[in-house]
Amino acid sequence: MDHRLVTAQHIDDWFVENLCIRTELGTIEPFRMKPIQRVLIDYVADCFQKDVPAYLIILKARQEGISTLAEALLFFIVMNFANSRCLVTAHDDESTENVFDMANRYYDNLPGDPPETEKSSARALKFKDNNSEFVIKTAGAKGRVGRSHTLTAFHASELDFFSAALKTLQALMQSVPRVGGTVRLIESTADGPMGPMQMVWDRAVEGRNEWRPFFFAWHADAKYTRPLSWDDLEKYAEKGWVGRHKAWIEKGRRDGLGTSSARRGSAGIIGKLVGSGDATVDGGGTGEQGPGSGGESGGSGTPQLGQDEGSATPAADRGGHHLLPGSPGEPDAGDRTDEPDGSAVAPEASGSGGVNGRLSGGSAWGARRKGDPTVGDITAKTSFGLNSAMESSLTEYEEALMIEFSDISLEQINWRRYCLESDCNGDETSMRREYPSRPEEAFEASGGDILDQKVLAQWAKEAKANGPRATVRMTAREQPDSTVICSYEEDDRGGHVEIYEWPDHLNGELDQKAHHTYTMGVDVSMGTSDGDWTVGVVLDVETGEQVAEFRAKMDPDIAVDQIEWLALFYNNAFTGVEVTGGVGWPFVRHLHDRGLVNLYERVAFDRTTKTRMKKPGWDTNTKTRPMIVSETKMMVREERCQLHSIETINECRLLHEDDSGKIQARGGFHDDGWIAYGIAGILRNEKLGYVTSVEKQKQTKNDFLHALNAQQSQIDRYKEDRFSRIRTRAVSEKQFVMPQTGSVDGRRSWI
Repeated sequence: MDHRLVTAQHIDDWFVENLCIRTELGTIEPFRMKPIQRVLIDYVADCFQKDVPAYLIILKARQEGISTLAEALLFFIVMNFANSRCLVTAHDDESTENVFDMANRYYDNLPGDPPETEKSSARALKFKDNNSEFVIKTAGAKGRVGRSHTLTAFHASELDFFSAALKTLQALMQSVPRVGGTVRLIESTADGPMGPMQMVWDRAVEGRNEWRPFFFAWHADAKYTRPLSWDDLEKYAEKGWVGRHKAWIEKGRRDGLGTSSARRGSAGIIGKLVGSGDATVDGGGTGEQGPGSGGESGGSGTPQLGQDEGSATPAADRGGHHLLPGSPGEPDAGDRTDEPDGSAVAPEASGSGGVNGRLSGGSAWGARRKGDPTVGDITAKTSFGLNSAMESSLTEYEEALMIEFSDISLEQINWRRYCLESDCNGDETSMRREYPSRPEEAFEASGGDILDQKVLAQWAKEAKANGPRATVRMTAREQPDSTVICSYEEDDRGGHVEIYEWPDHLNGELDQKAHHTYTMGVDVSMGTSDGDWTVGVVLDVETGEQVAEFRAKMDPDIAVDQIEWLALFYNNAFTGVEVTGGVGWPFVRHLHDRGLVNLYERVAFDRTTKTRMKKPGWDTNTKTRPMIVSETKMMVREERCQLHSIETINECRLLHEDDSGKIQARGGFHDDGWIAYGIAGILRNEKLGYVTSVEKQKQTKNDFLHALNAQQSQIDRYKEDRFSRIRTRAVSEKQFVMPQTGSVDGRRSWI
């Protein structure tokens, strides 16, 4: 078959005629697509006809049938395109088994005599008649799956939960030729902020890669509704509201003032289609089982399928992931005059105070809430029914949802309350992660977050919008009088120092009595390409804001000069270098021997002399790591020390508590910037005169003197002396001068 002749209707008909799925009720039924699934097939068919490769990245709520559709699409390709090879990669063995069961179900229920297959591996179907193959594999820890194949299509299922997601995705991308008829599909429920899913998603939304973003909110699936009832209202509404309106609820239940509601939102394209009872999710999908609907779906309105920021129209150039709302002749959500029980709605609960009132500004909405019946006023409000009670109980977040998404019905809100309490144990962040209403909720909500995600998200937004003032490479030269003169060269490619705010002497603020003081925290690495980063974070003691950052994977003997000159550039910043793990010891020793930088010294117990003494360098151990965690929590939560480095912000967003209880970055990511940020913040407290326990750091091993004596063993350990090339400058009188020069590009320049 020529892929350029394939249409969306062709694929739809083939699914119905050839594929069967297992429904949530356990029955085997022909696969009829749901509206959200048709959106994806429309895009793929359009790519086929245009003879261009299809790239789909799908962010979704739980159990919306995306995995079922992806496997059906790949099965369609291997059955209809000769010599094709399709690969499904799942995040664990259990999910892999589920996918293979689904593939076998497709094969076993093919009409007539199924095509002959041969077993090429434990989890593969190879068709003899057209030499095509459907393969299922588990994503391994090394990220090599698919590297040895040439693929026609792949599906990476639950990408955010892969153990080596970015490496696996890179391997898969290289295995698919960039020609028409090929499909690349990744989908996932997000696992919190700054995971691999968000990294690809953000670039897709910005148009920086070829992926087309599709977002399916929880209310895009009509099964996520639950009929209204007085019992549900009492169990799941906000406790304070229930307490204030107990008599209203009891009277409504006793008098039968509405036991369910048929009110629907403004029915749009999908709202009209979902009522037809088309097939839903195959229970053998790769995702975990989600909660049930709690009641039959009632065609509850138009789902939001994703949207470009600031746009209310379909983003056709990005995959058309937003459908047109509304349709001529459909009833508006506010066109309701009676309750289901036949009683008239009280004037203060209808008209401008209803849904239309909320969408047109919400002033009447607030007035209606203030006029809600109370326990002492129940007899005057007997005409209020269940709908009115439900609307009155809406929280601010629920109100905001119904204003932003005019198609959401009260039945859907009722389901959300039920799911929050019954399946998410009342954890709102987990609910928003598993069932997001917008992409930002999926990425910002995470039950294991350590630092305040809302603040970090705002900082990230500002960092992306503003960027550094300059990217530079620090330089210095030694004068005949033994003074060191520090300078910088702007270098967008080779520079590793980002400047967010120039030191005060470059801002025309030079005052003999009012020099700004700066602190710098440094986390050192060996500089290998696959290792950690060497990061130096500089904070302004007075304002608390980050003013500069050094970040590189660089040999320590080169990085130490950049760190030294950066500290001197910022008025000889008070600098704390982490020495834990051995890498930082020679780094600190070099800075200590040079004597130019104002180094932080901790007070620690020396086992040789049996006394407490000052030792240069910051030691991150079981006593001081909690200090970094606690301090960075306060720095972020109180917005005390704002970060401007997007890399360090992202590292802070990725912190979590592992199985052993240690706070660190998620697997495959780094936390070097977070460590440097924490050290700089603690040193700032010391400069401000706050009482801290920094000087009480207790070092029981690898102290400074022992490290000097054991330097040769450390050289043997790392196979080479990376500091052997350091030329120790002879500085008879250690000092630092920065004479002023003229103006360059409107700024004062110092050399």
